Amino acid sequence: EVWRTASSDDAYGLYAGTGPQQPTALANAAGAWLESGSRAYFWQNRYFVVVGSIGAGMDDAALLQFAERVSRALPAGGKVPALVARLPAEPAPLAAPKFFRSEMAIQNDLWLGGKDVLGLTPSSSAVLARYKFDGAAVKTILVDKAEDVKRLGRITTIAPDGDIKPGKDVTECTITDKASEN
Repeated sequence: EVWRTASSDDAYGLYAGTGPQQPTALANAAGAWLESGSRAYFWQNRYFVVVGSIGAGMDDAALLQFAERVSRALPAGGKVPALVARLPAEPAPLAAPKFFRSEMAIQNDLWLGGKDVLGLTPSSSAVLARYKFDGAAVKTILVDKAEDVKRLGRITTIAPDGDIKPGKDVTECTITDKASEN
C-alpha cells in the first residue's frame, strides 16, 4: 500500500500511528520499521508505505528488498514534524509520539469523551506522547495552534516563553468540556 498524503507531517503521522517495533534502515526513507515475517512500514516525503505478504510469512530480507525498490521509486526526504521535535526529549517517550490533526486519530490511546475537546481546526495539529515521571505514566498532548484552543476556552496552559520544559515552564494543563466543566 502506498498512501500519498497532503504533507510530510501527515505521512509521519500515519507512520508513527503504526507504532515502530523493530527500527530498520531504508535508503531514501525518513523512518522505517519491520514487523518480522509480515510487513515493512516506512515514510518518506509525503508518502506512507506498507509492504507486506499475503498468507504465509515472508523472508525479512526479501521483504526489505522489495520495500527498498518501492522507496527508490518515490521522492526522497521527510522531516519529523516541528511540533514533535518540541516535545521533551528527557525522559525519552515510552513509544513513538503520535502526530495527528483530528481527535479521532487518538481515541484508542486517549479517550476524550467523543467530543471535540481540543478544538482542532483544519490548519492545526497536535501530538500525543507518553512519558514516565516519578514512576507514573503520563500522557502529554501538545497543540500547535494554542491561540485557537485558548480562544475556545478549552485548554489552559502556562508556558511563559512558549517553550516546553517539564517541571519548569508547564505548570498546569487542564482539559475541560466547557458546557459541563468536566
